[in-house]
Amino acid sequence: MQRRLDEIRFGTGPKPATDAFRQIDEKLAADNAVGRVFRGKAKVIDFTGRNRPVESTIGPIVQPGTLDGEVMQVGGRDETINVHIKAGDEFHRCITTKAIARRLAQHIFGAPVRVRGTGTWSRVESGGWKVHRFDIESFETLDKIPLSKTFEGLRTRLQPPEGGRANPVDMLQQLREER
Repeated sequence: MQRRLDEIRFGTGPKPATDAFRQIDEKLAADNAVGRVFRGKAKVIDFTGRNRPVESTIGPIVQPGTLDGEVMQVGGRDETINVHIKAGDEFHRCITTKAIARRLAQHIFGAPVRVRGTGTWSRVESGGWKVHRFDIESFETLDKIPLSKTFEGLRTRLQPPEGGRANPVDMLQQLREER
């Protein structure tokens, strides 16, 4: 019990416990209250509730950006076509032209893509950014090669010569020539 309370206090607890802490704190804030957990006379956890700092909201901001993910759906009935991109656990509903949608449809449920365009973003209370609208202007297919394999390949190609040190300028030149 004490270990779990310490984990929550220091922000290292398991997700269900930290979610419960956050929910209690939010309910206290909604009731204009605060709370504390004591063990004997020692305060173990402090629920800031109404006293927690209020984050300033930012946005909406319209600016160029990119989204990476898997194409899950492409469709529409007029000149603007909806494209659904799955990025991790999030789904982004984007809009594009028929021409780009035709090319994106070839990648549905396939390799991940990076879409470029103009998005409307706002900052949420947790500090992350939320996409409200994203107009796709172009895209590129991304490799499915894991990052660990990419670095392994780089290490193999850029090993220093036998018994010597690698010349960084030569290494950069070699990488540029491989493109």
